[in-house]
Amino acid sequence: MIRTGSRSRGYLPFVTEKVDRLADVLRRPTSYCISSFEEAAAFLDGFDAAREFEPLMGLREWLAAELGENDSLVWPVLARRLLSRRDIGFDELTPAAQVEALLSLVRMFLSRDDTEAFSWDGDAVGRLRGGVDSEDPSALAVLEGRPLQPVLQYAGDLLLIALAAQVNAAPALAEECVRALDERLAEGDHALAEQLRAVVNSPPTTLDPVPVDLDDLAETLTGDPEFALGVLDIQTGQLWPSDDWGDDERPDPDDEDRWRSISNYGDYPAYEEMLDFTSSLMSTRLRTRLLSALEGKGAFRRFRDVLEEHPHERDSWLLFKDERRRGVARAWLADRGFRPWGRPKLG
Repeated sequence: MIRTGSRSRGYLPFVTEKVDRLADVLRRPTSYCISSFEEAAAFLDGFDAAREFEPLMGLREWLAAELGENDSLVWPVLARRLLSRRDIGFDELTPAAQVEALLSLVRMFLSRDDTEAFSWDGDAVGRLRGGVDSEDPSALAVLEGRPLQPVLQYAGDLLLIALAAQVNAAPALAEECVRALDERLAEGDHALAEQLRAVVNSPPTTLDPVPVDLDDLAETLTGDPEFALGVLDIQTGQLWPSDDWGDDERPDPDDEDRWRSISNYGDYPAYEEMLDFTSSLMSTRLRTRLLSALEGKGAFRRFRDVLEEHPHERDSWLLFKDERRRGVARAWLADRGFRPWGRPKLG
């Protein structure tokens, strides 16, 4: 089963079909008149009982294992103890913050199998990127059992390749990817969703294809401003840094049939990018450490140093950053009337 994650925002893990309503509660507790820890626990108890105790089966045992205590206590008591242990100031949090902490804990419980068995580790990400780079439709198998939400930009490109190859499973998966992109709406998501719609539903598209490497374009747009100035050859998809130009091959910026100037964003919101990632983390302790690291001069270095102590979250951050910046590159192309398709033509 392909897990799109379209019922959750950011990097929140997928919640199974059995608990769609519970997933909605976890996203919008105030819509269900939940305003305190006790009300949230009571609502979850009632929801669980009404569904023959299936959605939260094993929650008490899981909490007890996390605490290293006996599981004879009811789960809300265990949950409060665990949250208090993770965040010494938990009892001083506002009721709304306590509700969010509890619901984050429940999300973590519901996603535990996905995180352990279907995570986007380095090998899986490498296979996904390799499939996109080599235009291999068989790489679609790497999406099996993994949430699409963390990799929507890459997954969308792989689905475009699979659609062109008429892979049977691709149209339905593309529709799921479109729904997830429409919900997330990060930069570049709308452009990718429209490109997928154009292939699945065959409406006319006004975007011309360019065989460009999105990762290279993203690096030019969002990387070090000192080394990020040049042009894009829209016929071959090659990127030409300004310091590679010889006197006899300097591109003519007025030749719009061949070139598009590229300049680094300069003010790319990398700091906000780190904040967005930090806010998506479920661990209160790590989230607090990263927020502290992001204060004052040297924030970027301290942020990286903290993540080095947490390899799984470090890999998640690198994927989050690449995914976000790939969308930036796609949006840059769409604003100029182009869409990425194929690999750059060398020579």
